[in-house]
Amino acid sequence: MKKIFKLALCLWVCGMIVGATSAQNAGDKEKKPAQPPKVAEQAKPCTPEVTATAANLQIEISLSVVSFDKKDLEDVARKSPGASVQAADVLALWRAGKGRLVTTVTGRTANSEQFTIKDIVELRYPQAYEAYPIPASHGTNGASTVAGPSNIPLIPADYQTREIGMIFVCTPYWDGESKVIQLTMTPENSAKIDAETATYKFVTPNLTNTHYFSQPTVQNKTIQIKTACADGETVVYSSDILNQGYKEMSYLLITPHLLRP
Repeated sequence: MKKIFKLALCLWVCGMIVGATSAQNAGDKEKKPAQPPKVAEQAKPCTPEVTATAANLQIEISLSVVSFDKKDLEDVARKSPGASVQAADVLALWRAGKGRLVTTVTGRTANSEQFTIKDIVELRYPQAYEAYPIPASHGTNGASTVAGPSNIPLIPADYQTREIGMIFVCTPYWDGESKVIQLTMTPENSAKIDAETATYKFVTPNLTNTHYFSQPTVQNKTIQIKTACADGETVVYSSDILNQGYKEMSYLLITPHLLRP
C-alpha cells in the first residue's frame, strides 16, 4: 500500500512540473513579437582593383620659391664640416619657421607628358608707330606752313606682349616599377630691369621730326635640371635665375606626387 502511495505521489509531482514548464513556454511565445521574414541579401557588385601603371598614372608637381636671410644661411654654413648649406639644412630652416614664401604653384600631368606652370604678369608695349602729319596751311601772305616737330602725332600701330615672372616647364617620368620619379625641368625667370629709348624720324620737305619712345628691356634667365627623387620627396635647388638679392637667397622646392588610380 505504501509503495502504491509513493508511486502516485511521484506521478503527481512530475505532472505538476511538466504542466508548469508547458505554461511558461506558452507564455514566452505570447510575449515574443513576431519576427519578420528574412530577406535574402543582395550580392554587392564587385569593383575590380585598378593597378597603377606607367600608362594610367598622373603625377602632381608642387613648386615653391622661398627666400632666406643670408645671415641664417651663414650660421648654418659655419656649423657644417664643408662650410656649405645642404638641402636638408634648407628644409630644416623652412620647417623651423625661417624664410619667406615668394610664390607657390601646383600642377599635374600624365606620366611622361610635359606641363608648364606660370606665375607671371603680361607686359604689353608698342613696337611700331604710325605718323599722321598735319597738312600744310596757307597764311595771309600766301606762304605755306607746316606743323612743328611736336605737333605731328604718332599712333601705336603694333603691340608686343611679353610674359614677366616665373615659368616652370617640367616633364616627369615613372617607369611603373622603380621607387623614383625622373624629372626634367627648365625653370625660367624673366624680369623687366630697364627701358631703352628708341627713336622714330619723320621727314617732311622742310624738317626732320624725331620722336622718342620707351621700349622695355627684359632680362631672361633659364637653366635645365635633370634629377630623380622618391614619391613625396622634396628636391632643393638654388640658382641665379631666382634673382638673388644682397640680403636674401632664394631656393626652389620641388615635390612630385604619384596620383594612383
